[in-house]
Amino acid sequence: MSHPFTDVLVYEDHLPLSWTLCSSPQAQIEQVNQRNERLLMVLHASEESHKEVLEENPEQMAAIIRLEAKLDLLTDLVTELIRSGQEGANSYPVKLSAVGIEWYCENVELQAGQVVLLSLYLDTRMAQPLTLLAEVLSVTAEAEGMAVLCLFKGVSPPVTDLLEKSVFRCHRRQVASLKSRS
Repeated sequence: MSHPFTDVLVYEDHLPLSWTLCSSPQAQIEQVNQRNERLLMVLHASEESHKEVLEENPEQMAAIIRLEAKLDLLTDLVTELIRSGQEGANSYPVKLSAVGIEWYCENVELQAGQVVLLSLYLDTRMAQPLTLLAEVLSVTAEAEGMAVLCLFKGVSPPVTDLLEKSVFRCHRRQVASLKSRS
């Protein structure tokens, strides 16, 4: 089994994350992939630039910006409504790549070889989490707490591609933010 952070871009942050043991991962793979693909496509669409529209027609761009502001408000309201009826996920220090994840927590009842269903809020503006099946590779005690290292399982190529793009964008924003502070 390969390490999920070898030769890939890794994004590190504190992100809302929850996990449960998964007894029948094969039965859920197709449904999880379809949902994740839709979710990541919406996330990417919300981040897309409308540069070409701006250059061609500034009036259309103004209308798009107003429409997006209204949709953002609606999305925020729906997200708040959905989350008010749910128990919130705790945030943990996370290292994320397109092929795996590592997080640190105080106490965890997981063991290497177990399969978990992860719910990760990659963008807290989204009402739904990214849901990924993962195999626990190791659980080790470290200074930050218990480190849980997982390799994603059954992720479709389109979801892997979109996840790579998301990790890249998050990493790029993080680097830009650090540069602007210095």
